[in-house]
Amino acid sequence: MGLRLIPALVLAALAAAQETPVFRSEVSLVRVDVLVSTPGRRPVRGLGAQDFVLYDNRRQQPIRSFAAEEMPLDVLFLIDVSVSMRPHVERIARASRSALRTLVPGDRGAVMVFDRRTRVRLGWTDSLEVLARGLQDVVDEERFDGGTDITRALLDAARYVQSSGRRDARRAIVILTDDQTERDRNEQRVLRALEEAEAVLSALIAPDALGTGRRQRSPGWGDIIFGPRYPGRTPVPMRPHTQSAGTAEIARASGGDSLPVEHAYALQETLENLRQRYSLFFSVPADARVGERRTISVALSAEAARRHPGAQLKYRSQYVVPADWTPPPPEEISAAGQPVEGMQAPPAEETPPDAARDAPPQLRRRPAGESYGTRGPDPRLGVPAPNEPVPSGGKAEKPAGGWREATPADYEQAKPAESEPARKKKKD
Repeated sequence: MGLRLIPALVLAALAAAQETPVFRSEVSLVRVDVLVSTPGRRPVRGLGAQDFVLYDNRRQQPIRSFAAEEMPLDVLFLIDVSVSMRPHVERIARASRSALRTLVPGDRGAVMVFDRRTRVRLGWTDSLEVLARGLQDVVDEERFDGGTDITRALLDAARYVQSSGRRDARRAIVILTDDQTERDRNEQRVLRALEEAEAVLSALIAPDALGTGRRQRSPGWGDIIFGPRYPGRTPVPMRPHTQSAGTAEIARASGGDSLPVEHAYALQETLENLRQRYSLFFSVPADARVGERRTISVALSAEAARRHPGAQLKYRSQYVVPADWTPPPPEEISAAGQPVEGMQAPPAEETPPDAARDAPPQLRRRPAGESYGTRGPDPRLGVPAPNEPVPSGGKAEKPAGGWREATPADYEQAKPAESEPARKKKKD
């Protein structure tokens, strides 16, 4: 998934290359790549711009341009070649010849390996045969006897994609690892690097054959079972002081996801999810500031949600206003600061005062495993979803119950009841 300013010339070429109508614009736009999948994890195809609703900082924005599968893909395969990883790399190499058929002419792949250091084994190629052979060469030529520094590998991979990936392509990193690192983990640094590279991370997680058995919850994919270890094989020395690098969490935060490498079609499913994404383009709002971090929410329209109940959307939810962005001329913005023509204004109760609008946005993290049912998340955060009734007056009614201020009558009622002897004594 990428979030970037796209020149109008690129959009015009994109529009000419596809049959799906797109909105053209004379200004640079931000791109949001979105994966829409069924509850069974299959990509949902055939959607158009009218099937999406997009919000920037909780204000709905018009989708200025749209693309489906027409954009080329640059995917870097990042392979962990540390101790115990050989059988998992063999599995992926065997599956690659079939899985790579998911790619189409114009897509490219590259191969990078890592243990305590990283190295590029195969530069960008558009030949599927060369790419499959490059993955097999990892099995045949690597020694698989080093330690692991996953954070460094992810940072190096992001820099490689940023420096050599095509500007007009979607960018992705597919990492195969057991998620056990000897060095410190730094999820936020890796996420910033992926954001700068405009790349999505997808993870294929292998069992940690050198550690103790454990279970790790991977929302959306069920449980990943780490163990039992390889029965009948001679144990290898345990790596000291390893810990999880948070690879699966980083992948989800980047707009990607993770799968256990034992999953029968792990590589094929991963590539399908990368190839079959939708690109939504919108203008940076006029009230934005260069360098400001802004939040994005995307949902299906009410009609699309009815057609695809239970659909899940994955995308990166933040972007930074780039330094080369300039606000539109004042005449394009109404005096009241309302959205330009074509933009749907947010509900009245969602429009914050100036002081609140200038403050940093308050983010809500979705708890792991939370389900939004058949309608998906409502990106307006607190506003009823389209299929929920709204009480008259446009505002939700105050829920019944709760605390109120006590009255004198409450205190009288709260006094303990007097016994019969006490009442007689008081009367005498």
